[in-house]
Amino acid sequence: LADAAIDFDGNRAVAEAVRRPLIASVRRFQLGESGDGQQLLRKAAQAVWRDPGSGYERRSLSPARPAMSLRLVEVKFPGKARVAYESTGKGEAIAQQIWMLGGSMVVILNGERHELHAGDCLAMRVDQPIIFHNPQAQAARYLVAQA
Repeated sequence: LADAAIDFDGNRAVAEAVRRPLIASVRRFQLGESGDGQQLLRKAAQAVWRDPGSGYERRSLSPARPAMSLRLVEVKFPGKARVAYESTGKGEAIAQQIWMLGGSMVVILNGERHELHAGDCLAMRVDQPIIFHNPQAQAARYLVAQA
């Protein structure tokens, strides 16, 4: 693209004025930067969603960057809460990892039980039935990394 020929009826100054910002925009996109160069998402600007049924809270930590496939989400899962998800059914094998930051969780993947404690990390696909359960009275916290 740096050698791209952009011509505005032979007006080199106009062509050069268009070419430079265009090249910079393409480079930002290739590097996964947003159009305004923002790579930092402050906590105050992070989207938070609370499940009305279970009370679990999801905070989206990652800046919105189209070229980046990694998403980080912090989850606060209340004590004694339980949430079940069926398979996505879309044929997509989305990979994610859960890293326990505090508390304990039971994760049942397609019938297989996994007990997680602070510091444990579970890698899984989300194209299968999943049950999340916090058997403790205190809330659990974990990080979800999704690619």
